[in-house]
Amino acid sequence: MNLSAHDWNNEMKPVICFSDLPHVGHSCNSMPYGIGLVAAYAKKELGDGVDISLFKAVDDLIAHVEATTPHLACFSNYIWNKNLSYEVAKRIKERSPETIVVFGGPNYPLEEGGQVKFMADHPAIDFYFVKEGEIAFTAFLQEMLNCDFDVRGLKEQRKRLDNCNYIIDGDFICGGLADRPENMDDLPSPYLNGLLDPFLTQGLMPLIQTARGCPFKCTFCQEGVEYYNRVKRYSRERIKSELEYIA
Repeated sequence: MNLSAHDWNNEMKPVICFSDLPHVGHSCNSMPYGIGLVAAYAKKELGDGVDISLFKAVDDLIAHVEATTPHLACFSNYIWNKNLSYEVAKRIKERSPETIVVFGGPNYPLEEGGQVKFMADHPAIDFYFVKEGEIAFTAFLQEMLNCDFDVRGLKEQRKRLDNCNYIIDGDFICGGLADRPENMDDLPSPYLNGLLDPFLTQGLMPLIQTARGCPFKCTFCQEGVEYYNRVKRYSRERIKSELEYIA
């Protein structure tokens, strides 16, 4: 991965890339539905004010980064792709230190001590988002727009951003938990708005979500914590529309 640095054009829209990177041939080679949900909500709230792209293949992400330095590089973090995603994130940081690296996903400690160690062991990550990302990430993105992507300036305020962790001068800042959406259909579908169209012809396995949350407290499951205790469902119409669109 040979990336040559270049400066941002101050007149360009903020460039944000979301990546759900798999190893080639890995069994979890599915549609990037999770990052699609987060990106779709950000696009709904901010409209054409931001340039949002989604990536599944490492080569496609690298080509994009070489052509356009992103303001934010966002990565999913699962047990099967953490090392790959972090290696790419490090190289983006080496090429473009001003690019803000954001991680999110369930492959992250639940206790604060483990979270502190994770962030200290992965210094290329500027912010980590826990639990549900749509509302919290979009609020964070608005904060970034308001401060002209001055990540140091934002961090020095030590503002506790919902569902967000970060480190500033050795201090671990842990935000509160954002409210979960009452109506799941308020989260736009990345299928129905076309964000996932480029992936439908790549042989990836389609995914949809029919409900979110679980009343049980299984210790091995990310939704076994109290935050997810209430089950919230998408409407039948939403689910049917997504299935028909995929078909």
